Amino acid sequence: MTGNFFEVMFLMKTKFSLADGRLKSLLLIGMGVALIILILLPYMINGMWSDDSYNCQIWGQINRFHSSLWAFNVRTVIFWIDHGRMLFFLPFQNGFFYLLRDVRVIRLAHVAILLTHIGCVVYLLRQIRFSWPTIGVFVLFLVSLFQIRNYHDPIAAFAPTYQVLGLFMTAALIFLVKWYRTGSSGYLIASSLVLTLSLFFYELNAIYIPIAVTTILVAPRAKRITNLLIVLIPFAIWSAIYLYVKSHSTGAYAGTSLGDIRAVPWTYLKQFSGAFPGSFYYLQEKHDYHSAQLFADLKDSPIAWAIGILSFISYFLLAKKQNEKPNNIPWGAVCVAAVFLFLPPLLISITQKYQSEVTWGRPYLPVYYQYFGLAFLGALASEKLARTKNLRVFVAVAFAFSLYTASNWTVNMHEVHDQYVSWDDWRDSLVAAMKAGLLDKVQDGDIVEMKDQPCFVNGGLIYQTIGKNVSIPNENRPINDGFEEKPRPSAKRFKLFRDPKSGNAWRLEPVTHSS
Repeated sequence: MTGNFFEVMFLMKTKFSLADGRLKSLLLIGMGVALIILILLPYMINGMWSDDSYNCQIWGQINRFHSSLWAFNVRTVIFWIDHGRMLFFLPFQNGFFYLLRDVRVIRLAHVAILLTHIGCVVYLLRQIRFSWPTIGVFVLFLVSLFQIRNYHDPIAAFAPTYQVLGLFMTAALIFLVKWYRTGSSGYLIASSLVLTLSLFFYELNAIYIPIAVTTILVAPRAKRITNLLIVLIPFAIWSAIYLYVKSHSTGAYAGTSLGDIRAVPWTYLKQFSGAFPGSFYYLQEKHDYHSAQLFADLKDSPIAWAIGILSFISYFLLAKKQNEKPNNIPWGAVCVAAVFLFLPPLLISITQKYQSEVTWGRPYLPVYYQYFGLAFLGALASEKLARTKNLRVFVAVAFAFSLYTASNWTVNMHEVHDQYVSWDDWRDSLVAAMKAGLLDKVQDGDIVEMKDQPCFVNGGLIYQTIGKNVSIPNENRPINDGFEEKPRPSAKRFKLFRDPKSGNAWRLEPVTHSS
């Protein structure tokens, strides 16, 4: 009886320990999810910037000209082929905006695709047998690196180009890992084909080639020549098509033209450094958000405090678990992370367009891939640090991470409000004015003059908002080919403008022949 009693007690203790462990894991996961949602909040509430500003009006532009999504996609793809680029992701991007239309739905969908990409990367890391604590630190580091900038931003704008591109790359790498494990040629063929398809979307995924070639060369199996051909032949076919299109283009695009070799080192450093924490805030030559105001905003924000506290607790607990479950670090994964961090800046630094555009703290869109490479290397460094079992070091790193994460979130929120004036205020104020009856006197086919307005303030926005199809002289649209709305014979003429005398309110005035 005594033996049975102690056996029962041992089993109960074991069950309670397991339950306690699961509860702690669930609490940690809950804190992590809450933290990620808060960190990504600026990306959920920002508006339509850069290309998104007119992409979100694709429905209005297409239906205004009695066209179709298919016809519009054909026009845009041909437009870019004429400029030497094969951007076959545009039909997907145009369809994304055409179907969603609403600004807030677009932003939330963009963040959802971002989280899907991150989730697929987590699955990839599990395939390489990284521990959950190290993956958790990677995700924390990754989302904390995201910085909203007053330049081309791959997360706050350009929805959902880089996230879809990243999904293709991640899928190709997952198949590559499965091939490495099993030796099945089917996985390698799938990896190569997925990657080649993505190259017709955007050229950046060419960084896969050195990863795949190196993996094949170090794999412990024969048929290296055959396996190399599986990867290199599709890439060669794409390269030949790309060079043919580029050589027969009618207009050169500076973003794919080689620049000055002397400008490469500095451009590389500017793009490379843009992935690092705080680069947007600290590396800019000048900005109007001074550190005193930043820390005042940080101190007064309950959300920033919540982010700081959750960051501290989450990192501290994950780092402790990294010590309990260390990984045998596969150096191949380290090399892949290094490719993501170091190679995209090289592709940017050799191009004519970005040698003049990229500045300190304002890198171009491929910084999205650099974030992933840097976050992964940071997670591995954290694991090395965890093995020291030094509590003071744990606390110091957790405190620095929490302070940075809360500060970066505050800067991102400031940038959202700052960019509102440049982008969203134009659209939001005009949409509100139209819904309040600003264009009630205007009929289909009337002429509406709009001078010195941003390209996204156009007839497509008017049609998408109130369903009126007006003719706008010298209309400023990104792609005008084949799209023209002629006025009706008895058209009246109006002038639409913002009036500085009335606080930049929108005004509509009839235009007389004498004026």
